[in-house]
Amino acid sequence: SALVNTTEVFEKDDKILDNQDLCFLLKMSNRSLQRYRAKGELPHFFIGHRVYYRTSDVRAFVNKHCDYWQIKAFENGTKAKED
Repeated sequence: SALVNTTEVFEKDDKILDNQDLCFLLKMSNRSLQRYRAKGELPHFFIGHRVYYRTSDVRAFVNKHCDYWQIKAFENGTKAKED
């Protein structure tokens, strides 16, 4: 098996998140993430049988699909403001 040179795959400050991380951060079910992946709206990759996401891709997804308060909550790691 070969190791991947991550400097060729990830941006400088990029990290990876798994499904559990992303469900928690976005307050979204695993099934919802699966739907977004199936529609091609949420970039992802596999390592073995596990799904992972680049934080830069997640940030772009949040900017496209969420309102201002949800974006701020995501950036700060807090709960979104309720109306």
